[in-house]
Amino acid sequence: MRSYLVAVAVVLLLCDCVAPGSSEEGKVFELNVTRRYGLGPEKELVGTIRINTENYTEPVDIVYNFCLEHNLTLSKRESILSKICQHLPCHRRRPIVYTKTVHKDNPESSVVGTVRVLEGQEPADVVDAFYKAHDRVLDYFDGNRLKDIADACEAATCTRSSPIVYSRDVIHSGRVVGELYILESDEPAAAVHAFSEKHKLPVQVRKSVLDHACTQLKCKRREIIVPEPLYPREQLQLEITSPKNGTLVLGPTIVFTYEMEVFVTDILKKYKNSKHRIHACFHAKNQLGDIISRNYDPGVACPQDLVGRLHGIPPGDFVLEGWLTDGPDPLQLVTDISSILFTSIDIPNAGGFTSSRNPNHGGTGPPGMKISSLKSRAKQTNMHDVIASMLQAEWPNVAGKIGVQDAYTSALSKMVSTPDIKNDVENVIRAAMHGFHLPLLTMTPADTKWYVATVAHKELRGLKSLNSKRWIADGSVDACVSIESNWHAIFDDYCQTRRPAQTTAEEHKPSSVILSMVRDEEVLKAMPRTAVMVGTSWNSFMSDMTVWDGNHRLVAFYGDGEMNARGLKCGGNAPSSFARKPIRIYIGISPGFEINNEKTGQSLSLFCALMKLDKEQQRAPLDMSEWSRKIVHKKIAKANFGDRE
Repeated sequence: MRSYLVAVAVVLLLCDCVAPGSSEEGKVFELNVTRRYGLGPEKELVGTIRINTENYTEPVDIVYNFCLEHNLTLSKRESILSKICQHLPCHRRRPIVYTKTVHKDNPESSVVGTVRVLEGQEPADVVDAFYKAHDRVLDYFDGNRLKDIADACEAATCTRSSPIVYSRDVIHSGRVVGELYILESDEPAAAVHAFSEKHKLPVQVRKSVLDHACTQLKCKRREIIVPEPLYPREQLQLEITSPKNGTLVLGPTIVFTYEMEVFVTDILKKYKNSKHRIHACFHAKNQLGDIISRNYDPGVACPQDLVGRLHGIPPGDFVLEGWLTDGPDPLQLVTDISSILFTSIDIPNAGGFTSSRNPNHGGTGPPGMKISSLKSRAKQTNMHDVIASMLQAEWPNVAGKIGVQDAYTSALSKMVSTPDIKNDVENVIRAAMHGFHLPLLTMTPADTKWYVATVAHKELRGLKSLNSKRWIADGSVDACVSIESNWHAIFDDYCQTRRPAQTTAEEHKPSSVILSMVRDEEVLKAMPRTAVMVGTSWNSFMSDMTVWDGNHRLVAFYGDGEMNARGLKCGGNAPSSFARKPIRIYIGISPGFEINNEKTGQSLSLFCALMKLDKEQQRAPLDMSEWSRKIVHKKIAKANFGDRE
């Protein structure tokens, strides 16, 4: 068999020629492609490439068809194209491998456009993008799109028959672990599970990724898929020993015990040799499948308590589910999930946090206006803008926490004073510097839409303060109470009596902080007239909204404006000269700001939606709540000093 080398010989002939049946002259570019055998001088003409330079065709398409016809390799095709592009304009380097004219209804109807698939493109994605671009003319769901994808895959190379409908870079531990692709034919939960298993992602990352995907796709399942356990149920399982299945439980707390059952002797030996670090995860689900209480922080830690407790169980029928893990990660399953049914009944006057609010101050205040009145003047923005504004307001305090000596001249300070919210690196750094607000940031639903508007102080009268323990324990102001009511409480308690609001650094009483602003115009002037509020919809009243950032400032601004409008003083202090200046409010809107929203699957324990529930439910450790932190500190104190009671 004779071997040969292929060489390209170029003969450039720009000659006048006449097309058959035409008297009009045109220019034709010709390139002879020859083949040389062995190492000798003999050449054989493979063929001639002709390009009409007036009725122009993209050179890459002509070269592609020529090489396909003569079975020439990709490298030879690129070599030929490089020669041609030295003499003729080339607008692309990849050939069209498939074209189809798409009609509105049938081949006799009007033409919508032409689908063109370039070499290297996935036909399913190109056809899908074409239909989305012409969605006013074409029906995305009438079946023709899928038929056109199938037709394209018969003529061009396809690695899949479904288009990509979602893609996102997934970040874990400060680095991009990979790009998640979800096809139209995929169930998002299954795609996220496969990706997460490949990259060994913890549960909180899996949940965050799935939540984000479900804001853009239809999800039949909104819970993450739990990996298979190390031991199947027939070998080893968790048994819930109390309460028994079908037990009546006096809520709002359920106490449970458990043990491990081993059914195969060899498995017991394997289990002991493996030296598993056994932890136990438990949660309670309602009849809709929503988790209403759990003994673990999502993705962080399942405890090792042999006697467990779940708090905040309202009256009703529930399922208690539990499983053992190798280490604290809830996804490192040792056993399959075991479960029992139980019914919770309420105990009247079960206790819980009580407000120290003076009853004479008048409750939570009026509902205020509907926030829909702000929508016409609100402009849409994003989370980066919100974080930048929050950081500016707290910057001197934050600078001290992160060790920036001069809060106003460092390079970091410039990112705060003049933020570039289009710069991804800056956005990440600002979020990291603002880490003390992390509980708020992590509990923000992924589908939150952000807006910004300018308002007068009186428009905020019904807006509620954050659900914070410091506000509950203050003695004057209170949590989840309107700005107007909190201001009147301060005015009654301190401004009319002229007494100070004493506090310590540990207490950090809100009333003392607010008074320090109202009684000193320079301090109030230094405060940025910005704040953040959140709620479920534009149809909400102001009383349905919660201050997300700027609680102290807003009460002070409102009080300053009210004193100005009514000619009042706080003690001997008159209102500021800028009391009527408008306030810039960032507005976050999402249905997920309601407790136990099915999209987020978590309780937003810092927000006032919890105030709608009973006292025990408020203190349920669904997240790392203040109540659960208090219990942890009690355990530490007991371990160090014994039981002093």
